[in-house]
Amino acid sequence: MSLVIQSYEIACAAHDGQVRKHSGLPYMVHPCRVASIVSELQSDVITSAAFLHDVVEDGEMGLVDHYSESIQKLDAQVFSIVNELTCDFSSDRSEEDYMLSFENCSHEAFLIKMADRVDNIYDFARCGKKDYAVKYANKAKCLLDFKKKYLERQSTDSDLIYAKRIKLLHNLSLPLYRAVNGVIY
Repeated sequence: MSLVIQSYEIACAAHDGQVRKHSGLPYMVHPCRVASIVSELQSDVITSAAFLHDVVEDGEMGLVDHYSESIQKLDAQVFSIVNELTCDFSSDRSEEDYMLSFENCSHEAFLIKMADRVDNIYDFARCGKKDYAVKYANKAKCLLDFKKKYLERQSTDSDLIYAKRIKLLHNLSLPLYRAVNGVIY
């Protein structure tokens, strides 16, 4: 079974019965949209991590260790990316500190976090919560600040993969920039 399908199945199990707070849609709609956004990079690892990005943080309580172990057994690189994307709110770590951690994260985690934030902003806007979408976007404003640093980093990827990542980054930056400035569609 492919890495992407296994990741999807773990995410479905972790989010079984959960719904999105504001829309009431099944929770899996969000990881599927985030995975769809990053799938244009044609990387099973990135798509898999996108499916799993909320499993440890928002998965069914009591099974967090089980899901974390499942991801670790699935693929070490996916596990590493998911760890970068997971905020342990039970520690003293603030949401601001969590967002600032993306200044030096992997390329993969940065792009998934951008896709995650943009999808959440759209979700809030679709539910009539435009003011909250703007507030939420402003919490992620630092990602726009980190974009320049991201672009300056040396990439070991081929020119084609790097070009795809840059295109995706630009495509995600525009809606985030608009939301930070109060322009929500």
